[in-house]
Amino acid sequence: MNELSIELTEINPRDFFGNQNANIDLLKKYFPKLKLVARGSNLKAFGDDQVLQEFDKRIAMLLEHFAKFNRIDENIIERVLSSTCLLYTSPSPRDRQKS
Repeated sequence: MNELSIELTEINPRDFFGNQNANIDLLKKYFPKLKLVARGSNLKAFGDDQVLQEFDKRIAMLLEHFAKFNRIDENIIERVLSSTCLLYTSPSPRDRQKS
C-alpha cells in the first residue's frame, strides 16, 4: 500500500477539512479505494499508486481554489471531483503553437 502525505502549510486545516471533517468525508465518498486520515495540518492517503496520483491532482485543484477564493464547500468539491475541468486538462493555445 502506497502513501501520499499532504501538508497544509499556508491555509487553516480546519477551513479546508470542513466542520467536523465534512470535506474529508466527501473526499472519501469520491475515493472509496483510499484510506484518508486528517490529523493536524496533515492529510494522508493510503492506497493504489494510480488512485493516489489522481487524488493528488484533484487535491491540488482544491488547494488552488482555496488559495484563490479562501473558501471551499461541498459544491466546489463535487464540481472538482466529478468533472474534468478544462482549465487543468487542456493545453492552452499558447502551448499548442509550434516554435
